[in-house]
Amino acid sequence: MAIFARWFIVIVLSILVNLVNLASIRLGIPDLYPLLILPPLLALALLTWTAAIFVASLEAIGLLFLWSTITATGIDPISIILTIVLIWTVVGLLFAIIRPPVMRTQWSYEQFQQAQQLLDETRDQKAQLAQMQ
Repeated sequence: MAIFARWFIVIVLSILVNLVNLASIRLGIPDLYPLLILPPLLALALLTWTAAIFVASLEAIGLLFLWSTITATGIDPISIILTIVLIWTVVGLLFAIIRPPVMRTQWSYEQFQQAQQLLDETRDQKAQLAQMQ
């Protein structure tokens, strides 16, 4: 149930950010495009890397589909390209920053599980030796 609530939060924030950006397009204000970074960040914080990449992809595709509408309002198309680059740069930087600690944590947990398994085997062997005597 919690996963649906998290997805709901990400989807609602994405819709709100995109509505704000559509309103800014209609008003000719290009400065609100960096808000599109927020939904992939929230998807990463609340869900997984797959969700963050999925949300970033949808936003990039959405901006490309709105290309003709955005350029018709007189907004510089470079701002659209820079926004797409900014979204993927932030997601890539977060991946580069967060991945090493996650990998170390996974390795540490695997070593802990292996040590627990060996300890259980040793205890079983000790119990078998005690029964033989």
